Amino acid sequence: GTCRVLNLSLVWGATPARLDGALVASLDADFFHTVLGSVRYAEDLHAEVVHADGAVVAARPAELAGRILAQPASPFTHHRESGQPASVRLGAMTADGETRLIALRSFVPAAVPMDRPLVLLVSRALEEVEEPWRRQVGIAAGAYLALLGGSWQALRLLQRRRREMQALDDERAAQQAAHAEQLALALHGADLALWDARPPGRRSSVNERWFTIIGLRPGEIEPDNEAWQSRLHPDDKPAVLEALEVHLQGRTESFEATYRMRHREGHWVWILDRARVVERDANGTPLRMVGTHMDVSAGMQSREALRRSEESLAITLMSIGDAVIATDAQGLVTRMNGTAEGLTGWPLAEALGRPLHEVFRIRGDPRQGPGADPVARVLAQGETVGLANGTELVSRGGRVHRIADSAAPIRAVNGEIVGVVLVFTDVTEQFQMVQALRDREAQLAGMADALPGPVA
Repeated sequence: GTCRVLNLSLVWGATPARLDGALVASLDADFFHTVLGSVRYAEDLHAEVVHADGAVVAARPAELAGRILAQPASPFTHHRESGQPASVRLGAMTADGETRLIALRSFVPAAVPMDRPLVLLVSRALEEVEEPWRRQVGIAAGAYLALLGGSWQALRLLQRRRREMQALDDERAAQQAAHAEQLALALHGADLALWDARPPGRRSSVNERWFTIIGLRPGEIEPDNEAWQSRLHPDDKPAVLEALEVHLQGRTESFEATYRMRHREGHWVWILDRARVVERDANGTPLRMVGTHMDVSAGMQSREALRRSEESLAITLMSIGDAVIATDAQGLVTRMNGTAEGLTGWPLAEALGRPLHEVFRIRGDPRQGPGADPVARVLAQGETVGLANGTELVSRGGRVHRIADSAAPIRAVNGEIVGVVLVFTDVTEQFQMVQALRDREAQLAGMADALPGPVA
């Protein structure tokens, strides 16, 4: 092939116009091949040494040598005309018109004075230069799109979860509102006052009924422990506070007490207080206690009236001289007065709940067995009945009494028989007197019949 050389000429003479001699050295272009080859780190990289006139002296790849780069508007021409020692250009360097990124540097070897510099040209195809960047951009774009897609999915999931949570919150709030309404209706229907102390002993949250039970306007007083205790009846206070303390200590499942609270108008209102500690800390200290108040004044008054009635009835029964036994509709003993206890030999405490025939053992004739049960007859006939003459009562200890009695039904307001009252009297002495009189009469009649003649 063609042998390309680089000729270096050194001239001398006495004057510039006079040439005394010249030294010419030829440098084989292959001298540069090793150097140029060492800078090629990629297949598309071109390394060239260019003379100032534009001729390529040496190149790698070698087929690039011999070209003339000093074309109008070429990257080489722009570099040479710029006068800069180094520049970076973008343009076509080959016949195929491939766009390349070109780095050019003009240099003059220090040991070899030259009138015109050489140019070292290194270039790469722009597409190859941009490929790593495009690849990284593609990777980054892919990662970004994946991240964007993942973020979008996560955002959708988050939004769906948020909607679900909001729906749950709305449902929970609706349920709580419904429960609160149901609780309010239940409390109103049962006429209950609600109180909620957090912690117990301090201020309580209460409903309107808590105030109105004791004649106050809602919010008229602070519903705390001090206000509550100040309205307790002195006779009830010690027992109530003791029961409360026992529950706060965790020794009972719940707190329940019936006590009196002072009404605004000065009278006492009976309160049924039911409560329970519903929250404690790790040490067992009460944190929250919830309870209700119910006005039971009417019931307590009825109970007191019943107690007085029972007491009056008991006094009346004990004052009656006749014996009295009362039973329920099943014929079980419910009451006895002292006279009945004496005749039957059964104390009331032992007779209560027993069938009448166990306590009231009677017989119609000494030679016969037990007589008919008068209570059974009353319950069957629904009317007052009496015992036959000569009825005897056998006491628990075996003592026999002649009695006269009657049994009558006890009816409720609606006429239903709810029990029987049996009233009987010990007529043993009267019977003995009558029997003695009859015996005397029989004796006198016998004596009269024994006389020989008429008695004048």
